[in-house]
Amino acid sequence: MNSIWRQIYLHLKQYSGLYLLTFLGLTLRFWRYDNYLAFTWDQGRDAWMITKIASGDFTLIGPTSGLPGFFLGPLWYYAGVPGGILTNFNPYGISLWYILLGSTSLPIFWLISEKLFPNYQDKVWKWLLSISLIFSVGSIEGSIFIWNPLISLPLVSGGLYALLRARQSRWWLSLSFLLWALTLQSEFAYAVFFIVPLFILIPWIRQRRDWRDFLTAGLAIGVTLVPQLLFELRNGFIMSKSLFASLLDQEKNIGWLHLWRKRPEELWWATQEILFPSGDVYKLLTLAIITLVGLAVVLIWLHNRQKTKLVDWPSQVYYWQIISLLVVIPYVFYLVWRGNYGNFFSYYLTPHFIFILPLLIFALRWLSEKVTLKIGCLIACLVILAIFVSVGDFMAKRIINEPSRSGLTTMIRAVETMYAWQTESTVPLENTAFRIFTPNGQTEHYDYLIHWYAKKNDLAIPSTIKNEQTKIWYILIEPDRQAWKSRFLPWYQEATKYGQLLKATDVGDLRLEAWSKTN
Repeated sequence: MNSIWRQIYLHLKQYSGLYLLTFLGLTLRFWRYDNYLAFTWDQGRDAWMITKIASGDFTLIGPTSGLPGFFLGPLWYYAGVPGGILTNFNPYGISLWYILLGSTSLPIFWLISEKLFPNYQDKVWKWLLSISLIFSVGSIEGSIFIWNPLISLPLVSGGLYALLRARQSRWWLSLSFLLWALTLQSEFAYAVFFIVPLFILIPWIRQRRDWRDFLTAGLAIGVTLVPQLLFELRNGFIMSKSLFASLLDQEKNIGWLHLWRKRPEELWWATQEILFPSGDVYKLLTLAIITLVGLAVVLIWLHNRQKTKLVDWPSQVYYWQIISLLVVIPYVFYLVWRGNYGNFFSYYLTPHFIFILPLLIFALRWLSEKVTLKIGCLIACLVILAIFVSVGDFMAKRIINEPSRSGLTTMIRAVETMYAWQTESTVPLENTAFRIFTPNGQTEHYDYLIHWYAKKNDLAIPSTIKNEQTKIWYILIEPDRQAWKSRFLPWYQEATKYGQLLKATDVGDLRLEAWSKTN
């Protein structure tokens, strides 16, 4: 018995940092979650799909991608099914389940840090890297906003950790490619840039030429594509045809000169978003980090050309070489990426902090050792302090301040208010309608909330279409500051036609109105 307790004690002592940081990371992500939880059209679409899958209506494809006619794999939908079932398809429960899935990256961050800084004298740097990966702005934002890239955090971090161990066995190599291929189902326009280069580099990764390495890696990739291939076979290769047709249609594509003039700035802003909160004040800090990361990349690849080591290296230079490649690869490919008609979105880089921050810590470590000690430590402390001040700023805005005026909590309150008005009315439900306006015209997320609220409270579901039998209707309006005249006014004129305003109120940023039909 004593030996068992001793083993438990030694285990807790060895992994106390892992458990502590994971606990703090989870606490930060779930603390006052109702303040920041959003519920967008994408989430409404996902919630509907989860309920369909749970009822036996399975799917072979996932959400749409940035390539016209091409669908991602269904991993995102199926990953949400347990959360839907466990919480009776509560929108809060589904969202929190996805956050929990994204947070499975937290212990992997610790393992990556331990792998990169295994020596006792590097203990401070290991802790610093773990803390940076778990509490950075990109890490928190990536795991609390519910959309496809969220699941790329555990997939990419797991793929990196397996890649760091790929020289040890073919099993780790295969696991790495499996996770990278699954990332294609999370954010295709990011992960696609890694698959081919890493596949070509297998002999360098494994330090040998063996056809079995290529075979197992290829099988690991291929198995993730089975659902989409089955969908293609069942539907006459409809995705392939649509994708090919969109590639031939060049009318919507932006020109190369426009792309190269615009893309560097887009990449700059996307990088800043995963390192710091939005704001011009962080431009200089972003430049400093990019400079330090560039310095780290140069140092890593100069190492093999120098007779003397530039730094007291960890056990394998390969670790840092592979991470430096992963940092650089997307930036190179994005300069010629014309998917989604040449448009670029910052969320493509959601998991990229997983590679940038290790190289930053490495550069700071090198500065602290090779530059005058006091100056090096001062620079390291200033950069680290800036990162944590920015994280505090970010979290204060998202959690400590008052709840979001347009998030999930507000949306549910608005639906509840409309039902309360309907209950107070003497007009039967069959003569009542709920009308929803959103800037992009998509209302699936509100439809889901209305159905969920009705089922939860054993209420009937009203129509969302106004017709000749409609005597009273309730309007919910999302702010539409960008297209007031072109979108909102025509919709509002049609929605209020032949009606008399009975009452109106604001719920957060949402506007509610009750109208009755005039004789």
